[in-house]
Amino acid sequence: MSLKAEAIGLFRSSAFRLAMALSVLFVLILLASGVLANLLLVDALQEQMDDDLKMRFDTIAERVKSNDDHDDLEEEFEFMADPRHSDDLIYFAAFKSPDGRMTGLSVPDAFNRLGTRTLVLQSGGKKDDHDKWRVHAGNVSGGVLVVGRRWDTSEDILELLPGAFMAAGGAAVLLTLGAGVGFGFAAQRRIRKISRTLDQIAEGDLAARVGPLGRADDLSDLAAHVDGTTARLEVLLRQTRELSVNIAHDLKTPLTRLRARLETLAEASVSEDEALPDAEKALEEIDRIISTFDAILQIARMDAGAHNKRFEDLDLGELAREFADAYGAVIEDSGFGFELSVPQSPSIVRADPALLKQALANLIENALRYSSPGGQIRIGVSGRSIEVADEGPGIPDADKARVMEPFVRLDAARSSGGFGLGLALVQSVAQLHKARVSLSDTRAQTPCGLTVRIDFA
Repeated sequence: MSLKAEAIGLFRSSAFRLAMALSVLFVLILLASGVLANLLLVDALQEQMDDDLKMRFDTIAERVKSNDDHDDLEEEFEFMADPRHSDDLIYFAAFKSPDGRMTGLSVPDAFNRLGTRTLVLQSGGKKDDHDKWRVHAGNVSGGVLVVGRRWDTSEDILELLPGAFMAAGGAAVLLTLGAGVGFGFAAQRRIRKISRTLDQIAEGDLAARVGPLGRADDLSDLAAHVDGTTARLEVLLRQTRELSVNIAHDLKTPLTRLRARLETLAEASVSEDEALPDAEKALEEIDRIISTFDAILQIARMDAGAHNKRFEDLDLGELAREFADAYGAVIEDSGFGFELSVPQSPSIVRADPALLKQALANLIENALRYSSPGGQIRIGVSGRSIEVADEGPGIPDADKARVMEPFVRLDAARSSGGFGLGLALVQSVAQLHKARVSLSDTRAQTPCGLTVRIDFA
């Protein structure tokens, strides 16, 4: 990828844009904080300066009171001078005696107003330069005493504040933008990996995976979802391909037999008595094929959620008793033992009775088909679960998940008479009811048997 494309991708990345937004937000917050800090610092410095001035005023006032003639005040207080004639003074004191004589500062305005205030005085005798002084004036011994402190020294501190805020803000903005660039490039690399994988998937490579992206975050979650969805698509596509092959394989034999019987019926030499058995068997083959397609369509409708649900409150115990009445004699006549296990209290679930009955009928027919006479077949209800157990050969653990797929049968000769749709239909019925189907061994010894359990949520 070119540098220009990298830069465009970086500026479009959410990480960099977020860093830019955070930088702007930080600058705005810093400006507001600087203004607020400046106001608070000015107030704090002024309050501290006023307290200091009042303490100095009280100290000097005591000494002024002890000097009755006020003649040698300039000799007693070295800082009792005119601040307009010196740039070195930080403090000054001035006194206006009761007879109007001013010592230290001959600016009448400084004595006209009592209390604490800011006074602007000419600096160093220069007309264009002025200094700010914070002064406190009060009555002492019939005169007015003024004590002042240069405000410019505090302003020097305040002038450092904006620079400090700007330096800190600039450093923070640079760090944030640098981090944004770094995170943006890192995110772009991970997003490109996801994009490349999606391109491969779009071209038909369903084996493509994003894989781990390092640290756990939203992009890692997205990659995991992409991989999970692709894996599911790969399984569905494989199942579709296997389904097509299985349909062709399983329907080829009955269609071949049907063709042979129809050819026999088409022969002119065949009498009506000879043709009748072939016609009946041909109809049986057609019914078998039709029932197979009906089962396929029913599974497809349930998997697509297009089946018209007729849910109602259903007692699993009552359903088991109904099947015991309907199948108990058939099971025993087939040479199997039959057992019914239901609780005394009702086990109510929301279910479509017709679909659930069809699923249980498939399970009982599978138990009769794959088990050997002399074994036991049991229908049991426990809590919100119903199960059918047999003592047949069972299913290996490695194949228990696979047999839930359509047209999957474990008998290599495929001579059991079924099409491998029974458990697939049970699974579709369970998914429609948001229930879970589990397969387990009925017992530890061989043959281990098979127990199919439907657990309702």
